Amino acid sequence: MEEAPLAETMEKKESYKSTEESEKVTISSAKEANEATASNGKPKDFVPAIMLSCFLFWTCGMLFGLIAMVLAVIGHYIGRGGNQHTAGKYLKASYIVSVVGIIVFFVLAIIFLIFWSKLEEQEKKNNTLSVYPF
Repeated sequence: MEEAPLAETMEKKESYKSTEESEKVTISSAKEANEATASNGKPKDFVPAIMLSCFLFWTCGMLFGLIAMVLAVIGHYIGRGGNQHTAGKYLKASYIVSVVGIIVFFVLAIIFLIFWSKLEEQEKKNNTLSVYPF
């Protein structure tokens, strides 16, 4: 009869040890996560990137603005999850796409204006000035 209580006591001790070890693992994991966040600095601020991508979407072009917005939002949620390093990469990618979109917009605008002025010069030479609808 003493063997059954002894076996139960041994099982309780083992379960207590495994619970104690899992608590140690959980506590050490939490400490590591806090240290990782502290070593990476404060969480990244994605508001400027999201605002820039909105501005880009409505003024310079939907393609680059949409891509920049998606990158900024994904990075924001990854950063909220605690992975600041990856969030920083998404933030940087969002800014790069935004800047490239703005540059492409201005280059295309300059090309369009040059083409328009050449077209008007050619019409003046030929005396075929057309009436523009706008």
